[in-house]
Amino acid sequence: MDYITKPFSPEEVLARIRTHLTLGLIKFDLECRTAELEKKNLELEKEMLGRKEAEESLRESEAQKQAILDGITSNIAFVNEDLEIMWVNKTAAESVGKTPGQMIGRKCHSFGLIQTNPVRVVPR
Repeated sequence: MDYITKPFSPEEVLARIRTHLTLGLIKFDLECRTAELEKKNLELEKEMLGRKEAEESLRESEAQKQAILDGITSNIAFVNEDLEIMWVNKTAAESVGKTPGQMIGRKCHSFGLIQTNPVRVVPR
């Protein structure tokens, strides 16, 4: 709200009108941007929740895979094309005096692991 006292000049009235119009446009623009940001924040929160759920599902799946592998009494290791160990079961790790965590990321030949019946998985 703005008051003009008498006597007033037309220039002062125009200046005040321009100021109020400008302030109104700025306020409207700010409200629009705020609404856009709130919408984006909701989208990001939803995406974060989805990722957290996916991560938890992946952790559970990995734990199940490891439990199955550790229940097998044969040495099992999965290596990539560079012969780096991606995962290994407990039996295979114990056979070389290591833990699975100590073997992951290292070359399989550094532990004397030799593939007698290698299985090659070709991605589709």
